[in-house]
Amino acid sequence: LSLHDALPISIFGKIIYPVQPNVTSINTASTLTIAQLLTQIITSSPSAAINLTLPTGDLIETGIQGGGVASPNNSSFTWSIINTSSTSGATITLLASTNHTIVGSATVAIGTSATFKTRKITTNLFITYRLA
Repeated sequence: LSLHDALPISIFGKIIYPVQPNVTSINTASTLTIAQLLTQIITSSPSAAINLTLPTGDLIETGIQGGGVASPNNSSFTWSIINTSSTSGATITLLASTNHTIVGSATVAIGTSATFKTRKITTNLFITYRLA
């Protein structure tokens, strides 16, 4: 079971639809929060190249727990960045942080999107993988 599977669902007839939280929009360099990642979709239309820094392992652990029970090792959630900019050079680069590393390309070119999976390795230690 991934953290994504734990999101609220809506049942219509006999089909179960996951509920999509409001999309996060970020157009300037910033440090992402766990709440923003858990919206599953981040859109950005930067006017120049920007860096988005992943939250630290400690911040993700605290945000996922929400004051409750810790998530198990190997829990994961999937999220995407969509770069809607048409400005030349307005790439988005994802940066690692303390106890949070990146595997694969961390750059999202203009007019493209990237999908990532963030996985808990152990307490306060996370890896984000570029999937597409």
